Amino acid sequence: MIGVLLKHFIVAFPDIPKEITQPFKYKGQSSLDRITACDLLRAVLESFQCVYICIDALDECSDDDRKVLLESLSEVMQNSTRLFFTSRLNIESDINKYLGVKSPVTIQLAANQQDIEKYINHRIDEDNRPDIMNDSLRNEIVTTISAASQQMWVHGNDPRIKMR
Repeated sequence: MIGVLLKHFIVAFPDIPKEITQPFKYKGQSSLDRITACDLLRAVLESFQCVYICIDALDECSDDDRKVLLESLSEVMQNSTRLFFTSRLNIESDINKYLGVKSPVTIQLAANQQDIEKYINHRIDEDNRPDIMNDSLRNEIVTTISAASQQMWVHGNDPRIKMR
């Protein structure tokens, strides 16, 4: 992930700085170890006045991968770097632990049942085979999916946006 972030920031440069290309010249390697990638990303981030990094679905990383990613981000952070994560609540302690954030700003996102029903009906209307859908089946599909989406939030699995 650090290598992917590095790549995204490098494309902002008209020419790739030699400090970036130098590590690849040894033995023709095409990938970097984590420490080298972090060092390069830190150097690249210093070139920007302000940087926003957004990582979606952080809770979907395995515990080990999330730990390594958060530790790596902690190593490369600059004063001008802002991190945004989407996640469920269960990783808030990891953010606190590995990034040293005592009280991250959180924004709760919740599904709006009317929006979900409207979207489902819209998708059904776009079906190329309307003859296989009757009102009873349509109502069952809309009701079932809409109810299932609401239960996701009720059971404490609300996605959150973590900000630093």
